[in-house]
Amino acid sequence: MATSSSSESDTWWPRIETDVKEFARVIPCLDPARLQLTALSFAHDKAHLLQPCGTIKGFRECWLLDCLPEINSCLAPACLEVEETLSAKTVLKSSRSDDEKADNGLLVSCFFAYFLLKNHACIQVLDLHSCQLPVSARHAVEMALAYTRCLEEVDFNLWYQERLGKSRLSENIPELSMLRKLALNTLSQGSNAAAEAIDRNRGIRELEVGGEGLTDKGLRKMLKAIGSCHQLTSLDLNEIRVSPKSARRLSLLLESPSCFLAKLSLYDVTSGVVDAILESLRTNTTLEKLSLSCVRQQGTSALNRVSALKTNRTLRYLQVHECLVDVKELADMLKVNSAVEELGLQVCQLVDEDAVMLAEAIEVNRTLQKLNLQGNRLSRDSVPVFARCLARNSLLQVVDIGYIYFTPDCDETVSSILQETKACGRLLVTWNKAGLLELASVLSDSRVSMGQLSLDWQADTGMSAAIVGIFAALSANTTVTELTIDNGSGVDNAIGEQLALTLKSNTSLKHVSIKNYFRKHAVMIALLEALNDNHTVSTLSFSYSVDSSRVATALCKLLEANSTILFRRFSTDGISRGNRYLHWRRQFCVTAFC
Repeated sequence: MATSSSSESDTWWPRIETDVKEFARVIPCLDPARLQLTALSFAHDKAHLLQPCGTIKGFRECWLLDCLPEINSCLAPACLEVEETLSAKTVLKSSRSDDEKADNGLLVSCFFAYFLLKNHACIQVLDLHSCQLPVSARHAVEMALAYTRCLEEVDFNLWYQERLGKSRLSENIPELSMLRKLALNTLSQGSNAAAEAIDRNRGIRELEVGGEGLTDKGLRKMLKAIGSCHQLTSLDLNEIRVSPKSARRLSLLLESPSCFLAKLSLYDVTSGVVDAILESLRTNTTLEKLSLSCVRQQGTSALNRVSALKTNRTLRYLQVHECLVDVKELADMLKVNSAVEELGLQVCQLVDEDAVMLAEAIEVNRTLQKLNLQGNRLSRDSVPVFARCLARNSLLQVVDIGYIYFTPDCDETVSSILQETKACGRLLVTWNKAGLLELASVLSDSRVSMGQLSLDWQADTGMSAAIVGIFAALSANTTVTELTIDNGSGVDNAIGEQLALTLKSNTSLKHVSIKNYFRKHAVMIALLEALNDNHTVSTLSFSYSVDSSRVATALCKLLEANSTILFRRFSTDGISRGNRYLHWRRQFCVTAFC
C-alpha cells in the first residue's frame, strides 16, 4: 500500500486544518480540537483518506474506489456509502433510513462526507433520497456543494421532512455547472433552488420537484425558467397544488414550438390540470412519455380529455395509475390513435366489461405493443377476451392482466385457452393458489412456450406440494429463461431441495433473481452450490436480509468458480465478508449494489 510523504502532508494538511475550523464553526456542537484529532485518524496505511484525487503515489488518479471498505466504514454512522454503478459512475448515497440521533459519531461521518464531496471530482452522483439527518449534519453536506463542480446528478428528495429556516441549497445548487439531473422534493425552498438552477444552468436535462413546500408562485417561477431551458427533456411534478393559472402556464409550455420536453410525470394533481395537459397534446410534437398517478377526480373521470390523443402523433408511452378512467372514451381513442406503443392502466378499478371494450379497440389498433392492467378487478372471464385479442392482433406483444382468481371447476383450462389462441408467452397472468397445479401442467406441456416465470407466495402449508410440483416441472422445461422468486416466506426443506435440483438440471435458465427469499441459511447455501453445476445462468440477482458469513462464503465461492455469471445485485444488511470480497473482486463485474 502506498504512503504519503511528509512533504506531501505539508501541502494538504494546512488546508484540512482550515476546513476543520470552518466545519466546527457551522456545526457548533463539535469540538474543533476533537474534530482535528478525528481527521488525523482517517488514514488507511498512512495514505490519508482526506486527501484529494491524484495525491497518493501508487494509486490510480482517483484512488477512491480502491479503498471502498475503509471509506464506507467511516461513513456508516451517518448511514452513507460510496459505490460504483454499472455505468461506471461513482455515487455518494444514503445506505438506509436512520433515526435523527445527533451524536458526534454521526456528525464526524458527515464531516468525512463533506471532504469526499469537496476533494473528489470523480463523485458524479449525490443520492440522498429519504436521508434523515439532523439539521446540523444536513448543513455539513450542503456546505460541500459550494466547492464541488463535477456532480452530474443530485437527489435531495425528502431531504427535509419539515419546514426549516434558510437552506444553502438555493445558493449552491445553481453553481453546479455539470448538473444534468436534479431532484428536490418536500423542500421549503425547493422551488427557488430548482428555478435558479435552471435559470443559471441551461444544461439540466431531468428535473423532479414537488412537495408541500412548493408554492404556486414558486411553481410559476420554475415553469418560466423551464420555458427558456431548451435542454430539459424530463419533468416530474409530485404532490403539487397546481392552480388554474399554473396549469395554464404548463399547457402553454407544452404548446410552445420551443418546448423540448419528452417526458412528463404528474403525481397527486387534480383532473383539471390533467385535462389542460391532454388538450395541449393536440398540437404538441415533442412529448413521448406521459405518466399520471393518483389524479384527484373532478367529475366522473380523472381523464376527461383523453380524446385529444386521437390526433397526437408523438406520444409513445401513456401510464395511468390509481385513476378513474372513462373506458369508452379511451377505447374510442385507441381505435384511431397511431402513436401509443405502451399503455398502462394500473389500479384503475377496471372490470370485465371494461376489458371487453378495450380488447375490441385494441384488435383494430396497429401501434400498441404492450398493455399493463395490473391491480384491477378483472376476473377469470377476462383471460379468453385478451387471448382472442392477442390472436387477432399480431403486433400486440404483451398483455399483463395481473392477478386473476382461478377456480378449480373451470370448464376449460387457462393453458388450453393460451394454446388454442397462440397467446402463450404474450398474456401474463398472476396465478392464485387454485391455479398452481395447472401452472405445473403448463410448464410440463411441450406445446406451451413461457419465457418468464415469477413466483411470490406467503406461508401456507397447503401450497408446499404445489410449489414443489412447479419446480419439478421446471427441471425439464426448455422455454423459461427468466426465473424470479420474490419474498417467498412460505418455504420448507422440500421446496428448497427441489429448487436446488432444478437449478442443477435445467438447461434453459439464463437469468435468476432471488429476492429476500429463504431465511434458512442451509437452504440458501444449497441453492448457491447448485448454481455451481449450472452452465447456462449468466445473470444472478441476489438479495438476502439475514446476516450469515456462511451464505457470504458460498456466494463468493460461486462467483470465483463460475466466471460466466454476471452478478448484478448484492443486498445483505450485514454480510461484511461478502461485501468486502465483492468490492475487491472487480473482474466479476460487481458494480451495482442495492
